[in-house]
Amino acid sequence: MAKDTNEPRNGTLIVMLTILGLCIMFMISCGIQQMMDKTPPPVVLDMSHEQKNYMRELRRRNLDALRFVSRSRYLFDAKVQWS
Repeated sequence: MAKDTNEPRNGTLIVMLTILGLCIMFMISCGIQQMMDKTPPPVVLDMSHEQKNYMRELRRRNLDALRFVSRSRYLFDAKVQWS
């Protein structure tokens, strides 16, 4: 017959394994739901001409600031068109 010593048992391990199992089951169910979902992927629109010009100007200003800070002899040609 088994001996009952009434010693406290470490229930923390059981609780942690239960929480870990629930987290794994949740991640698996989210992955399955994402695979079964029929929503179309988001459409990425091309930038407008004004946005491209703004980004080109922003890159030029950033390069000018970097050139000034580094005091290099890099000559920036303002006519260079970034693509």
